[in-house]
Amino acid sequence: MQPDGFVNDVLGDTAHRHCGASLMTHAKRLVACALATGLIAGCASGPSADESGRLAWLAGCWESADGANREIWTGLTGGLMFGHAVTFQENGLRHFEQARIDLRPSTAIYYVYPEGQGPIVFVEADPAPNSEDAEETISFINPEHDFPQRISYMRSGRNALSATISKLDGSDATPLSWRKCGR
Repeated sequence: MQPDGFVNDVLGDTAHRHCGASLMTHAKRLVACALATGLIAGCASGPSADESGRLAWLAGCWESADGANREIWTGLTGGLMFGHAVTFQENGLRHFEQARIDLRPSTAIYYVYPEGQGPIVFVEADPAPNSEDAEETISFINPEHDFPQRISYMRSGRNALSATISKLDGSDATPLSWRKCGR
């Protein structure tokens, strides 16, 4: 592609030949400005209230009381939330994982990449019947994975988040808890 390739694609090669370089420079600036304005407007508008509401409670930075574990989730953008978790020990990083939640209208899909490997795919489980605070609870399952087979998140109040990883039947449960970072 020529240096003016994008502008030529937008305005046509004829504009460059007949209008000269100075007009083309001005045209490039106008196109760049229009693109930047569109990108900024797209970011400023953000997701709709319906799109961001269901898992908005999960977004943010969460850390264990001793600061050894930290989990961070972005807000929902384009139907996706991105997260990462780290665990530290005295001599540095002990564990890390990256994750994303693909929030679809009927269900959410959780992709996790422990130590950069994966993905391991979990699907949203049906909420427990008569579950209190169901709007701030979500569980994901993968019966074919060795461990965990179930990952459940629950928000408790404004500044506390907990999770339990377990077998599908709830056995071998490992509870985790975090508070908002900086609290």
